[in-house]
Parts: sequence; C-alpha cells; structure tokens
Amino acid sequence: MRKELIAELDQDEKDQQNTSRLVQEHKKLLEENKSLSTYYQKCKKQLELIRVQQQKRQGTKELIAELDQDEKDQQNTSRLVQEHKKLLEENKSLSTYYQKCKKQLELIRVQQQKRQGTS
Repeated sequence: MRKELIAELDQDEKDQQNTSRLVQEHKKLLEENKSLSTYYQKCKKQLELIRVQQQKRQGTKELIAELDQDEKDQQNTSRLVQEHKKLLEENKSLSTYYQKCKKQLELIRVQQQKRQGTS
C-alpha cells in the first residue's frame, strides 16, 4: 500500500508540475495575445492615418484642378473682354465711316439733282 501511496504522490507531483507548466504557458500566451492586440490596434491606427492622408491628397488634387480651371477661365474671360473691346472700337469706327459715306452719298444725290434741274 505504501508503494501505491508513493506512486499516487508521484503522480500528484507530476500533475502539479504539468498544471504549473500549463499555467505558465497560458500566462505567456495571454501576454503574446495582449502584445498582438496592441500591435493590431497600432496597425489599425496607422491604416486610418494613411486613409486620411490619401483623402487629403485627393482633396488637394481636386483643389489644384479647380484652381487650374479657374485660372484658365479667368484667362479666357480676359481674352474675351479684350476681344469685346476691340470689336466695340471696330464697330464705332465702322459706324463713323458709314455715317461719313452716308453724308457723301447725300451730297452726291443733291449735286445730281441740281445738275438735272439745270440741264
């Protein structure tokens, strides 16, 4: 019976050592899990930061495109204003020339009528 008790004590000691080893392994796994969880959270934050930076870059590209378009529109408007001025001046000049020609034509008609009246 003594052998059986010694065997049982030996088995209990082995079980206790196994339990102790399993507890240590469990603690280690928990620490690794915590470490991985922390790493995962850091990665998640980094990905969010990258996403925000990409959105900013996209917004900046869109703003630059809008500014470029505005500049082109402004140049086009400036060109059209100059063209309009030139056309107004040309129109004024042509109107003046037309009035001059109209007066000359009227003088020529009056002179012709006088000649026909004297002949």
